[in-house]
Amino acid sequence: MVTQRVRPAERAALVALAITLALTIAKVAAWASTDSLAVLSQAVDSALDLVALALVFFAVRVAGKPADEQHHYGHRKAENLVAFTQTLLLAVVVGVWRSRRRVASRADRSPSPHLPMRLACSPSPQ
Repeated sequence: MVTQRVRPAERAALVALAITLALTIAKVAAWASTDSLAVLSQAVDSALDLVALALVFFAVRVAGKPADEQHHYGHRKAENLVAFTQTLLLAVVVGVWRSRRRVASRADRSPSPHLPMRLACSPSPQ
């Protein structure tokens, strides 16, 4: 039986993941009992941190693998790919948040009286 030694980076990522999971659960429970929007935003933030830390844990595990036939220089690029993925995740979350706010702010406005004229004068799609 082969035992695999856990590297310090994996252990640190796993501890951070466990602590963030506990905090997320506590924040969701606090939100459920208080119905506070501030606590909800903190819970969502912790949930996003949980996703990011899960990606970090995965990257650290993959990056620790030795070189093989398909990866002659090892698997170190996994950490860079996960960092890029986290950046994309953050960009998507910000984009969705801003879009939701923009749509919500326009829902309160009445339609422009010039809208029928603008639609009539706009070029037709080809």
